[in-house]
Amino acid sequence: MKKSILMVLFLMPVIVIAASREMTLSEAKKMYKTESVGRVSVHDPSIVWEPKNKMYYLFGTHRGQVKSTDLRNWEYILAPWGVIQSNGSVRLANDNNEPFVTHRVKTVNVGGRTVTFGNYDALSWTRAFDPNWSLDGNMWAPDVIYNKAMNKWCMYLSLDGGWGANNCVIVLLTSDDIEGPYVYEGPVVFSGFYSATDERISYKKTDLELAIGSQTSLPYRYTHDPGNTWPNCIDPCVFYDKEGNLMMNYGSFFGGIWLLELDEQTGLRDYNVNYGSDFDTRQTAVTLDPYFGKKIAGGCGATGEGSYIEHIKDYYYLFVTNGALGADQGYEMHVYRSKNPQGPYMGPGNIPAVLDYWVNNVGIGADHRGEKVLGAYGNWGFMTMGEVAQGHNSIISAEDGRTYLVYHTRFHDNGPTHEVRVHQVFVNRLGWLCAAPFEYTGETVTDDDIANTAVATKAEIAGTYNLLIHRYDMDFGNMDQVEPIKINLTSTGKITGDKTGTWSITSGTSYISITMDDMLFSGVLIEQQMEPTTIKALAFTACNSNGMNIWGYKMRDDYALAYTLNNMDIPVSDNMNVSKNVELYNIELQDNVKLNWTSSNPEIISNTGRFNPEGLTEPVPVELTATITCGNYFWTKTFNVVAKNTGVPEGDMASGIVAYYNFNSSTISNLYNTSEKASKLHKGNGVNPTQENDKIRDGKVLHTTFGIAGNNSYVRFPNSLKGLILNQGMTLAFWVYRDDDNLWDALCSFFNDQTGETLFMTGNAYIGYKKDDNNWFDLNHPDKKVTELVPYGKWNFITVTISAEEGLKLYVNGYYRSTYSFQGSQNAISVKSKSDFDYTDVLNHISNCDHFYIGHGSPWGSASAAFDDLLIYNRSLTSNDVKGLNTLANRVFNFANMATGIRDIATDTATPLRVNNAVYDINGIKVLENYNSMDLNNLHPGIYIVGGKKVIIGK
Repeated sequence: MKKSILMVLFLMPVIVIAASREMTLSEAKKMYKTESVGRVSVHDPSIVWEPKNKMYYLFGTHRGQVKSTDLRNWEYILAPWGVIQSNGSVRLANDNNEPFVTHRVKTVNVGGRTVTFGNYDALSWTRAFDPNWSLDGNMWAPDVIYNKAMNKWCMYLSLDGGWGANNCVIVLLTSDDIEGPYVYEGPVVFSGFYSATDERISYKKTDLELAIGSQTSLPYRYTHDPGNTWPNCIDPCVFYDKEGNLMMNYGSFFGGIWLLELDEQTGLRDYNVNYGSDFDTRQTAVTLDPYFGKKIAGGCGATGEGSYIEHIKDYYYLFVTNGALGADQGYEMHVYRSKNPQGPYMGPGNIPAVLDYWVNNVGIGADHRGEKVLGAYGNWGFMTMGEVAQGHNSIISAEDGRTYLVYHTRFHDNGPTHEVRVHQVFVNRLGWLCAAPFEYTGETVTDDDIANTAVATKAEIAGTYNLLIHRYDMDFGNMDQVEPIKINLTSTGKITGDKTGTWSITSGTSYISITMDDMLFSGVLIEQQMEPTTIKALAFTACNSNGMNIWGYKMRDDYALAYTLNNMDIPVSDNMNVSKNVELYNIELQDNVKLNWTSSNPEIISNTGRFNPEGLTEPVPVELTATITCGNYFWTKTFNVVAKNTGVPEGDMASGIVAYYNFNSSTISNLYNTSEKASKLHKGNGVNPTQENDKIRDGKVLHTTFGIAGNNSYVRFPNSLKGLILNQGMTLAFWVYRDDDNLWDALCSFFNDQTGETLFMTGNAYIGYKKDDNNWFDLNHPDKKVTELVPYGKWNFITVTISAEEGLKLYVNGYYRSTYSFQGSQNAISVKSKSDFDYTDVLNHISNCDHFYIGHGSPWGSASAAFDDLLIYNRSLTSNDVKGLNTLANRVFNFANMATGIRDIATDTATPLRVNNAVYDINGIKVLENYNSMDLNNLHPGIYIVGGKKVIIGK
């Protein structure tokens, strides 16, 4: 046997060693770092590149302005306003109002002739309804572009006259330097002149007649339902098309997004372009107007603002942000495309961006029009707060061959705080845009690289990924956000886990195809940095034919191992004494990282850390070796520990046990009465609990999933205390592992199916009792205190005792835990203290219940949690009993044979267990307080436990 092993070792390890690399703890600490990210707040950020100083600039609402060389580290600036003086010179403005009274342009070309461009006092237009109106805080969404014909930096800025008033104007300002000063050249387009009688907003104060000709009165079309028909003239985006024509798309909310052609020589609108009108036939669904231009998206009262157009490869891409800008108002970017800058712009499925009728395009049940590049999401990578209401973006096809998406985001705290985010964007094989899953941190990959280079092999791609599905139909009012689920991409092209399907890579490229739920997602595979760390991840971003995007990532193998090593908490150390189970497998592992332990003496300390003191009469040294691997990287260390049998605390852990479930068998039976069997069930849309292998528990455990009320995942047990007179109280004990910090949903309960009366416990150690409105109590109510008595993410042994004399007691891992809060009522009398409640009522309730439940019985749903070793007694254990029980629960012990097994565990060197003089039947029910031979002869024939040993009483 030894020879064959040596032959294998000689022949095989060359491959294994060559492919594996050991990582030390010191190497792991140097693998990555956490970077300080300088966040900036620029609302409605518009990006522009300044080639002379090689800077990116963002210009935003309320004069938010920053610059950066790397799109990561930003510096605030403030480009000043200039004011035209009577002699034509420019001075710096004293405030935000005076620059917009007089403009520089005096003539424009209309119909091939030069005409006077009368002075349009933009400030006065915004003050139409309030002579004291200030532009402070009302300068919205500027867009800056370099005009090659003018040799000037042109800023197109929205000046707003107040929400709902519509008296807005987009103006042009220019500067020789991108950082100003900027001087008012003239207005580009007005809105709000929709009354034929209100002189404050007369069309005579606008350039309407320059665009459409002299009018004797305001045309009727502009008074027709203006709020849903015509745009607010805000949110400009100016761009050159492939032929060099200068255009501006603009508009906000209910009247849709419109497009005007501009005069490259002045930067103002081109008054020689005739757009025509289809108002007479389309009314509110109008798409052409001689003043407002051509509608390219939205309208008919639907939301939509912050439009932006960029030409990338074969298409012009139009971004529109739907919803309102509050954190809970559904702000969300949607994308359309066209090969013509003037449209028509279409979304996935060839659905037009322009609306012929009103549709709801926000929230649950909304119209799925346009590609949704991303939406509200949380718990992604290392993010600490969910991001919501992302929108009013800009996008730039940059000089470096890459494309960047820039937007502002709010956060899941529902506050007004906002910050800028930048993500690289790629074009998939179907011509749709896919945003990188993490912020841009200096990656150099381009679309050309994607098309011509494979970033990873199929073997390297395989593994467990976090998957984010940017679904439509978000419940924004309740701060809905998508969160990652787990999928596994196998090396054979299969997808398993929370979603199933297939995946493939186009040979020689980084184009990835993913099929899930009968939907094909086309995307790209890239390597990214997981901000704010320098940890590298393999990530994908993809879009399906309906416009829904998905993101996925897994840490690169070396980083995943390093991160695990740097953050692990090893449960053993050299020279440590071991006298109970050691949770060797409670080390938190990153996805794709595997942990294996081996013991030099598995009969005493198993490979899973189970401590078995049977026959252990003196300390024994044991070597525990940990090996952690990820891909071809590994770390290993041997710990020298000492196994000691410290015995069991003195106590009576045997008497009164009526039920024990260990969940190792698919048929869940009470091992003290196998006729009592549990049922795994669910309500509504919930799912049945499962039985899963767990290395820490060294066997199968019961696992319930989260389910809201009426959608529980639960287990129903026959109540072994049914019909008993619980004069000595009762005890419930079990192991529980809470998957998350759910404070409300049920861990377990005694629930009366007939009356609805309940005694339940939740993860907050919240124990509630409800008989009726006059008889109830709440102990550790989550509204009063978040107790953290039952920590989540680890196994805890819970014991609850109830007796008429001592009331209700909670023990966690053998220790008594005080009550944080108590309130209740008994017989319609308020009870302020836990000790003042008469628990006879609770014991009677327990005795009347047909069932005991896990995952059911609270007013809420079921918690996501795992359970093991459920024990029920027909008496209240003492504190010493609980300590002893906790000791037994933390070592190898056969609870199925509790009454006869305790003495077998105790050794000569251990503290002996106290076995009282009581007599118990085979179910653990006490039948005699004390015994002698005469008493035994009076018992019915059967098997009894006397002094910890089985005794058969015959006829």
